[in-house]
Amino acid sequence: MSRTTGPIALGAVVTALTLVATTAPAGAETPPAPDPATSTQMEAPAPQEQAPQEQAAPDSADGVDAQAAATPASIFVTTSAGTITSQDPFGIRVLAKSQGKRLTNQPVRIIVKSRTGTPRQRVVDRTTDGNGYVKITHTSISPGTYGVMAQVLPQRGYALASSASDTLTVQTGNRVSLFVNDGRDSSVRPGENFVLRGKARKPDNKPEAGGPVRIYKVLSNGSKSLRKIVRTSSGGSYHWMPTSRESGTYVAMFSDTRYSQRITVSVKSGKRTLESRRAAARYELGAARTGVRKVREIRYQKFALGTLTEWGGETFLTPRRMDDQLRKQGNPGGKIGIPVADHLCGLMEGACLQRFTWGAIYANPNAMHKATSSAGVTGRLAKFVAVGLSQVDYDEPYYRGSKYGKWIGQTGAEDAWCGYFQAWIAYAAKSPGAIVKADSFDQMVAAERKRDRLRSTPSIGRLAYMNYAGPVHHVGLVVKYDSKYIWAVEGNVDGNGGPGKPRGINYVKRPRSVVAFYAAPLY
Repeated sequence: MSRTTGPIALGAVVTALTLVATTAPAGAETPPAPDPATSTQMEAPAPQEQAPQEQAAPDSADGVDAQAAATPASIFVTTSAGTITSQDPFGIRVLAKSQGKRLTNQPVRIIVKSRTGTPRQRVVDRTTDGNGYVKITHTSISPGTYGVMAQVLPQRGYALASSASDTLTVQTGNRVSLFVNDGRDSSVRPGENFVLRGKARKPDNKPEAGGPVRIYKVLSNGSKSLRKIVRTSSGGSYHWMPTSRESGTYVAMFSDTRYSQRITVSVKSGKRTLESRRAAARYELGAARTGVRKVREIRYQKFALGTLTEWGGETFLTPRRMDDQLRKQGNPGGKIGIPVADHLCGLMEGACLQRFTWGAIYANPNAMHKATSSAGVTGRLAKFVAVGLSQVDYDEPYYRGSKYGKWIGQTGAEDAWCGYFQAWIAYAAKSPGAIVKADSFDQMVAAERKRDRLRSTPSIGRLAYMNYAGPVHHVGLVVKYDSKYIWAVEGNVDGNGGPGKPRGINYVKRPRSVVAFYAAPLY
């Protein structure tokens, strides 16, 4: 709709971030991208502020030199109308004309006036471009009701012309949502993971597909610390599971003007039943695959995306990628025991690790064996075994060119890497320093002797330092043992545990007589 000498026509919202004046090519119907260098933010000032441009004028021509001119002029305004949120930009396009011709380089005035609360207005003076247009975009406008109008100023021989005032209603609202888990509760129990998730929408309420969402943690001083950048799905949704299980206040931002409400994640003590956790974590579980099963005092239930296990007032989740290993170990309550916390992700090579009372499960999408487990030993030691087993069958691409030597920065001809591999295991299990990391095998042995962790007998998860003749020259991680032999995961050996080629990571049986001493990892 358009009218002359006081009209206003209603059009679509124009996406932008600041109040901007730009020029458009002839016939253009949509404003170009805003120029930040000429931006003017449309934010209603606080009552105590005295903005130089604010005027207590009505919607007509207050403050304008009213000296009559001989040539009449008319003005057309197109703006977004109706109801928007405070995060939505809205565009204003002005076309000035006189006697059917477009006025170029003509001064015009645009007025956006508050109609609620303390009357205030923002005046923006611009000059039409070569096609007779002025285009601006407002954003970050405070909630309230506004009148929008435009005027041709009585200069360059033209008479004053004013548009009628149109009404714009701005409501509070967010174009980015943020929830914890299923959104019912923002509190978690100790040892539980949580998922931050939500959706990002465009100003027309359609999904913001494939765009970046920045997730910040709000610090105690009010500043924001970037934690993660994720991309939205085709439906505009996003999610992220913090690997640190870090409580606190979070906010998600799609842009400086589209962001979520702040939400606080708190850790609370108290019992967590399987039913309670199932309700809170349904986003992570999918459809139920079984009913609730009971083994002694243990209750568990399997879902499309994982298994929930309840015991002793705690309920923890084992993800689907670990389910095969959980089943292999007899399910919850079997040889591996029960989980002592949720799985921990974000480890080296994109891996996840979960400790159990009598074992551990490790899942690494980049390993030779995508999921491995160890049972029969406390989870603190079992995690090293599970990580080590995942690397079995790896071969170095060329002599001394293993990824473990590259990780430690030692790939020379004399850099035997059996010890580098053991140190890598500790880092991959998120226990750096549990196994000595050194630039050479001799330095590793010397440091090990100083740590007072030497033992005379084998145990699952201990290191076995070996010497067939002369000084100690090799090390492996004990995975199994009996009265005569140990079975160890070793690096820098061929398939038979010897010096042939190719060398790699292998599962080797050795007589206990070749072991000089054992060392317990430090944790």
